[in-house]
Amino acid sequence: MPVDQPANPRIRTKVNCLDGQFDEAFYQLTERLRLGQINVDEYQAETLAFLQERGLKDSFRDDIAIARSSSDQHWLLRRHTEQCRYTILFFAVKEHEVHPPHQHHNLISTQVVIEGKIHLREYQRVGMDENNQLVVQIVRDQILGPGETFQASEWHHNVHWFCAVEGPAVLFQINARGYEKTTFDEDDDGPFGRRYIDPTQLGDEAMIACHQFDEAEAERRFQGRPLSDFPAPVLRGSQSVRISL
Repeated sequence: MPVDQPANPRIRTKVNCLDGQFDEAFYQLTERLRLGQINVDEYQAETLAFLQERGLKDSFRDDIAIARSSSDQHWLLRRHTEQCRYTILFFAVKEHEVHPPHQHHNLISTQVVIEGKIHLREYQRVGMDENNQLVVQIVRDQILGPGETFQASEWHHNVHWFCAVEGPAVLFQINARGYEKTTFDEDDDGPFGRRYIDPTQLGDEAMIACHQFDEAEAERRFQGRPLSDFPAPVLRGSQSVRISL
């Protein structure tokens, strides 16, 4: 298990509630990504395989119960390794609670529905238009149940928007920040936090030019409204990856 010692200041662990075997195995996976021994797609695939083998419901039964009853994120791990960082957590989503549409900078994420149902829309970033608006294309519009997953990275399905439907939900999440070698933005040192957008003004061939704004405006526009309130192109053949819980 990685140990934070003065002789090794490049590793800084802020929270760790994982058992040693899980912690060490996932640390080694992120290090292979950081050192360029695997690429982002390989890391994402290995992450799902790792979680499939682990069995989240049995391994984290108590943590899931804590997350279910809390309004805050339930952190299992927060670690910095040099300029990179990764976090592992559970969080609850109340019925009709919305995570408004947003993009990320230099973030690789894996999310797994543990309980409940999530209505998810995912988008691919295409570019910036002449008005400096982000142009995206919808790639997924689906109701996810337990075991179903969604993953994002700098160049794959970076934008998403979701809410809990037919009751509350609990999600498991892994975020790895700062691991990408190239980024969509010209500013490679940009903030890691969410960047909110409005992808509801549909254009030709599902290309959507998006207004961008702050969290307060995103909450005003989207909070408490199901995704079905907003039109989306009809998608065919969209499927999720499911792991055994």
